[in-house]
Amino acid sequence: MLVSGQVDLVQELDGQPHTVELHPGHAAVNPRGVWHTATVHEPGIALFVTPGRDTEHRPR
Repeated sequence: MLVSGQVDLVQELDGQPHTVELHPGHAAVNPRGVWHTATVHEPGIALFVTPGRDTEHRPR
């Protein structure tokens, strides 16, 4: 959930990028196992709920 700022959630779905625009008060759920990143257009505050077990990191 985005509390303040402006961020795009970029998910990799079927090998293609899918962008979800987030504005304050908006939220998105990333499906299990879907790689994702964020493009920050305006710094702000976001609330993340992520189960730590089996979480992976993809190096750039």
